[in-house]
Amino acid sequence: MIRLALLTLTGVFALTGCRQGSSNGESDTSKSPEGNGKRIYQVQGIIRRVADNGDTVTIEHEAIPGFMPAMTMPFYLREANELTAFKPGDSVEFDFVVTEEDSWATDFRSIDRSEIELPKQSRTRQRLPHSKVHRVNEGSPMPEFQLVNSQNERITNDTFDSDMLLLSFIFTRCPVPNFCPLITRHFNTIHQALQSDPDLANQVRLLSISIDPKYDRPGVLKQYKRSVVGADTPPEEWTFATGTTEEINRLTTAFRVYVKKDSETINHGLCTALVSPEGEIRAIWRGNEWEPQAVLKTIKAMASSQAR
Repeated sequence: MIRLALLTLTGVFALTGCRQGSSNGESDTSKSPEGNGKRIYQVQGIIRRVADNGDTVTIEHEAIPGFMPAMTMPFYLREANELTAFKPGDSVEFDFVVTEEDSWATDFRSIDRSEIELPKQSRTRQRLPHSKVHRVNEGSPMPEFQLVNSQNERITNDTFDSDMLLLSFIFTRCPVPNFCPLITRHFNTIHQALQSDPDLANQVRLLSISIDPKYDRPGVLKQYKRSVVGADTPPEEWTFATGTTEEINRLTTAFRVYVKKDSETINHGLCTALVSPEGEIRAIWRGNEWEPQAVLKTIKAMASSQAR
């Protein structure tokens, strides 16, 4: 069972709910009728928000046994008319379909509120005071940072000096395929395109920063990197990094990445940014709607301007 929440914090954020472990030891209740990796979970919850364009619905819902604990997050819809008979505040049951690269909600049914069991909401947020952190925008300098990579080596801004830097914030245990895993797949597509272009291969570096520093230690990131892009990919091409809780909080606050940690969940925003060789943030992409080709186009434009 899950709780879903879509928030706007000084801009538009796509939030995800990500698992930090199994759902309290409960068994997996999914159905896989096609035997092709597709799983279908029956979920109950309360509609909290429907996007204006009708492509997502935010639902506070129960835990999904064997998949995710209770949280609040947005679900994608395949059909714009899925919720014509429903409104915020309605109690619903629906099917949550999960494949290897996508997920969506469908077949909504009205149920009684008494059928839904939601946990008490935790209001604990371990964040640095915003007044102590400078919020960045396009045109701002990249904040100073001190992290460690998957080889447990210290990295700072100077590590990427004179290179373009494409960075994003991830979470290795996020199970929803079109949130954190989608960003990593997009980065993989960009990485492959860069390495196949001799004019760009040595000008751009990728940086994936974990927002779960207590779990995503260097050894975990090393295994994750191996599963994503292969163990032989040098950090000069793509770095996976973590750091202290304070340092990660400072960076996520600077980039306006919402992070809320409950006992078993992380609800968070998505943010990807391109930094120039001079350390200036040139472009920021919020959420997960951006496409690799759009980012590559921006990278090529920057490379062209640097060559003049």
